[in-house]
Amino acid sequence: MSKLYVDEIVPRDTTSTNKIDLSGNSVSFTNLASTQTFTDITTTTLNTSSISSGTIGGNVVFPQGSIINVSHVQNSTRTVISGYLSAPHIYWNAGNITKKSADSFLIIQCLLIFWQPTANGWADKVGPMVRVGGGNGTVHYDGVTIIRNDGTTEKLTMLKGDVYHYLANQVGSIQIEIGQHPSNNANDRRIGGVLNPSGTDYQGLRQHTSDLFVYEVMKS
Repeated sequence: MSKLYVDEIVPRDTTSTNKIDLSGNSVSFTNLASTQTFTDITTTTLNTSSISSGTIGGNVVFPQGSIINVSHVQNSTRTVISGYLSAPHIYWNAGNITKKSADSFLIIQCLLIFWQPTANGWADKVGPMVRVGGGNGTVHYDGVTIIRNDGTTEKLTMLKGDVYHYLANQVGSIQIEIGQHPSNNANDRRIGGVLNPSGTDYQGLRQHTSDLFVYEVMKS
């Protein structure tokens, strides 16, 4: 094994007094810091105290379009839906997600699976929706639709949502609900007879599960 023996490391500039002294049993620095700290980096873009702990602190600035949080919720509970529903009706209260930044928007994707027995309810004009923020929150109809499989025996119905949600300065715990609000508050319409159907409803069915994904994306 080769070794390189040196006593001092100095700049090429002969007028500089900076040096690293390696002579003896210690290392000394002239006009140089023995360690480089993160305080030399702009504090508005890097949280110095979080580097050692491996977490991202509140002072970090994320570029526009960065996904800073992803939430996923599943619902596999088989639920029979009654024939008459008060408007609006929530099929699935997916609970609360935590929005990290006041300067971000949410992309909400959901897929709910229903079993629609023959001549049981109405699938038209039900007004499928995603509600963000509880009873007095924002209701989204755009991007939410119903997909039906009108087979001879198997009649699966799906509520599919792709929703963009932004409310200025909204941050913290936010409730996400998925349901319907028919026009004229009609109570005789529903998307399906059973949410998350299984072989109990039709022998050819597996146990279906509904999914919700929420992506938090930096706005600016």
